[in-house]
Amino acid sequence: MNNVRFLLPLGLLVAAAMTWGTFRNEKASFIFGSDQVKIRENKDYLTVINVITPKPGQKDKVAELLKKGISTRMKDVPGFISASIHKSMDNDLVVVYAQWQDQVSLGRAVEQIESGNAPGMMEVFANATADYHPYEVFAVIK
Repeated sequence: MNNVRFLLPLGLLVAAAMTWGTFRNEKASFIFGSDQVKIRENKDYLTVINVITPKPGQKDKVAELLKKGISTRMKDVPGFISASIHKSMDNDLVVVYAQWQDQVSLGRAVEQIESGNAPGMMEVFANATADYHPYEVFAVIK
């Protein structure tokens, strides 16, 4: 997937579709099902890193809205692999790391949002702006 192009409409909706996962607890890593989420080296996967800038004082609300939106609908979209939501400890940013099977899978998630079938996701962008970019996982070092 060397020449990934984002030709999907509504760029903010694409960014919203990047943030899926469930918390094990307040301080723990994210989990998907019973397996711990792992970053995978697979050039065929679509990896998206999304930096979300909430309005002042809205970081916790935005993170919770993302968690809700992912948990209620988006994690079940075919082709979703995993996602993690990271709240900055030194500023108001929220960073999301997500992997999808491919661009088509991401498109399915965007369709869910556009059709109003992903509760809370649109509210995220009433309280924040997003800057997302596709990446290839080059290496995972353990």
